[in-house]
Amino acid sequence: MKRKRPNTQGSDRPIPGTKATGFWLMLKWLLFRFLETASNTRSRLRSAPASGRTNAPPAFGPGRESIWIYVSTIGELNAIEPFLRPFIAEMAPTPVTLLTDRTIYRQSYCAKYPDAHVYEMDGTVRDVDRLFVATPPRLLLIAEIPCLLSDAPCRLPFAAIHAAKRHGAAVAIINGWTYGYAPSSRLDAIEHRLFSRDYLSLMDLITVQNEDVRQNLIAAGANPASVHVTGNSKFDAVVRQDFSPRGKRSEAILRSIIDGGRPCVVAGCVTDDAGQALVLDAFGIVSEKIPNALLVLAPRHPENMKMIAKLEASLRKRALRHLFRSRIANIPLASDIQVLILDTIGELRDFYATSTVCYVGVNHNILEPLVFCKPVTVSPGWEATFPSYPVYELLRGTEGVHEFSSCEAHAQSWLQVLSESETEGARSTAIERVLTRLRGASKANSQLLRQITRGRNWHL
Repeated sequence: MKRKRPNTQGSDRPIPGTKATGFWLMLKWLLFRFLETASNTRSRLRSAPASGRTNAPPAFGPGRESIWIYVSTIGELNAIEPFLRPFIAEMAPTPVTLLTDRTIYRQSYCAKYPDAHVYEMDGTVRDVDRLFVATPPRLLLIAEIPCLLSDAPCRLPFAAIHAAKRHGAAVAIINGWTYGYAPSSRLDAIEHRLFSRDYLSLMDLITVQNEDVRQNLIAAGANPASVHVTGNSKFDAVVRQDFSPRGKRSEAILRSIIDGGRPCVVAGCVTDDAGQALVLDAFGIVSEKIPNALLVLAPRHPENMKMIAKLEASLRKRALRHLFRSRIANIPLASDIQVLILDTIGELRDFYATSTVCYVGVNHNILEPLVFCKPVTVSPGWEATFPSYPVYELLRGTEGVHEFSSCEAHAQSWLQVLSESETEGARSTAIERVLTRLRGASKANSQLLRQITRGRNWHL
């Protein structure tokens, strides 16, 4: 029999059955509501003013319960996708509401989950009340961040957790990661001071990517029994893929690289002048040893004309014969071209697939080339607050990812790979073995979620 739930907006209704309830929490909550109401600077949307929101009533009907899933950006949505898709299928026909504090992702979210309701939050208690009336939560899932209140570059108000708990819903963080950010405003700081421990103690489940995050959350007030290390669900999406250039935008260029058997270095997401200089100097060493080697360099922001001009000057200074992809037709690449600048959008993955060895710029996605089991080199200096960091931290020093500080060290590593084509199969197998060992977070997250929802009189 379906559980009957109260359909009330009452944000001040007590939270049943938790240690964090009682007079003290209620008093703090009433105080914070008063302070927020008195503030006239509360709108927290990062990408546009609050008037840019386009919230409409849910298509599945106002007042019907749904699963709230907080995914601040498309990055968080993609990170939990290996867990989320089977979860949503298992929960059907229970509807889903995707929550975001941005106004730029509605189209992307709807493309991935066309049956979901997308709600753009402004970060206030009053807005959570509106959401609650539109569709009360059956379950609230938080994707990756924030693990700590006001800790990450997003705005999830304590009000959302408070609303879910007062409705009797379970609350869980999936694939959690901490950023260490300070509150971005005075009112955020007050909210953090009042509710940071309540935020954690109200969680029924927190799954995190490593033991350091677990210990940090326990020290901050989380119940040790509710925090579990399950790994990083991003690895569950990294399944070895085959590649064909057929139908690709640069099909003729890609075929000329593959059919010509050219040793190929692909450097992706190269952001600044220093990174470009390192890659070009390392390739200069390689080309002296292997004259037919090819470098494909993808600058991070090809629309930045000043950066492109500096890059072109650097190529001429080094006397490297080069072409810019945006300036040529899709025809076979001449064998005397040493460098192809990939200054287009959306093609890097195709060139990673044709590479022999790859370089990935600092703070960017090293999983893209690893999908094709291509060895990767990186430089040091990665920011621990970037979402790419936990993957980098797990993989550096493994068979797939090696870190070097100098252009000479990168060059020697590339030369070793480019000169040993007969070991490519063994190298790919070793990389696949590393990735296989890191998979499984999505399955573990699903099993733990079933445990906390068992006995709540609705199927999960």
